Amino acid sequence: MDPVMRAAAIAGLRQAVADKRLGRLATQVGYDKSTLSLVANGRYRANPARVLTRVAEVLDGVDCPHLGERLSHEVCAGYRARLMPTSDPDALAHWAACRRCPYNREEPS
Repeated sequence: MDPVMRAAAIAGLRQAVADKRLGRLATQVGYDKSTLSLVANGRYRANPARVLTRVAEVLDGVDCPHLGERLSHEVCAGYRARLMPTSDPDALAHWAACRRCPYNREEPS
């Protein structure tokens, strides 16, 4: 992992701890809060490269205008690729928002 990217991921983790957003970040990256806390404080005993890579991916994501939260590029692409939901009004509203989202570079279908 690039040292600059590593430093940015650690800084992002520390900021999440300071802003009391660690739980939300943990959900987004797929690791426990305790794991992220250990990495942020330099106490993680294993090699933190994999955790930091995932944190960097999420922190380098997009701010979803519909959900009002930061999504990784993978999650954003997953929402964009969904077929139009017809039985859930909230999911349909999200699907429609994806179609006009500035992060969606695909042609509307």
